[in-house]
Amino acid sequence: MKSIIILILITLFFEANGQVNDYSKYIKYQLINKKQTVKTHNDKEDIVYLGKIKNRDGEVLFYTLTVYSEVQAANEIHGHSNVLYLDKKKILKKQFDLGLPDDLPFKLKNNTLYFHYFNHKTKKTEIFFNPV
Repeated sequence: MKSIIILILITLFFEANGQVNDYSKYIKYQLINKKQTVKTHNDKEDIVYLGKIKNRDGEVLFYTLTVYSEVQAANEIHGHSNVLYLDKKKILKKQFDLGLPDDLPFKLKNNTLYFHYFNHKTKKTEIFFNPV
């Protein structure tokens, strides 16, 4: 039993070290909509800073990022697509897991997130926007 607990703790340690814990360093105006790739031994994260969500007075409510992670698990790679919201102190406050990397928003403008989607009627990729 003790061996199993130690094995679980070691696994959790290596999984935690394979992912970025501090996203604040990726929040820079000149990096808006630019993919930043972080690689570790077996894992990879593509981080895109989309911009700020502000209130009516212009105060920052959230910094918004998308993160696509590829995590090595045994013989398979698992992908995770997330939208992250960091507060004005750049501390993670909310995280939303989306199904696929194509589901992630590609732009934030005037507190509105923009997404691509495939319209099956017109057979074209179109843009959907969602005010935050």
